[in-house]
Amino acid sequence: MPGSLIKISEATGTGSAAELKVTGIDSTYEVYYATMLILPSTDDKDVGLRVTKSGTAQTDSKYNAADVGLREGASFADYDTQDQATMYLFSALGTTGAEMMMAQVYLFNFADSSEYSYITYRTCALNKTPELIGYTGSLFHEVASASDGISLALESADNFSTSSKIVLYGLAK
Repeated sequence: MPGSLIKISEATGTGSAAELKVTGIDSTYEVYYATMLILPSTDDKDVGLRVTKSGTAQTDSKYNAADVGLREGASFADYDTQDQATMYLFSALGTTGAEMMMAQVYLFNFADSSEYSYITYRTCALNKTPELIGYTGSLFHEVASASDGISLALESADNFSTSSKIVLYGLAK
C-alpha cells in the first residue's frame, strides 16, 4: 500500500562510532519496521542488538532469542539463547562491501509498558570466509516496560563504517 511506511528516524555510520541507534518509537503505530545495512571497520566482527529505553541501550541479561541459520556451506542450524546481555544478529562480518549484512526487523509491543518488546528478523550476508548465511528468527527483551528504539553494537566496540545504516519506519494501517 502506498504510504504505509512512515520514516521515523535513521542513523548512518561515521567510521568512528561504536553504536548505531534509532529511536522515536511511541504509541503512534502498533508495529515498527527497520532496515539495516551493516559493515564493520575491522574484519571478523559480530553484530549485536539491544532495545533502548529513554534512548539508552539496555545492557541487562534479559534478551532471549531463537532462530534458524541457513548456511551455504553446511546444513541448517537451529539456535536458541536465554538471558543474554545482547542478541547477535550476525557473526564474523568482514570489511568488504560484499560482506555487508542486510537485515529487516519488525518491532512489536515496544510502546506497551505491560508487555515485553518483541522482534522478528531476517538477515543475510557473506561472512569473512566467505560463506553466504541467512538467519530468520525472533527475540524478546524480558522486561515489561516501554522501549523507544533499537541499538546496534559490534563486537569489541568496533566502529561502524560509513556504509552502515539503519532506517526506522512506522507501519501505517
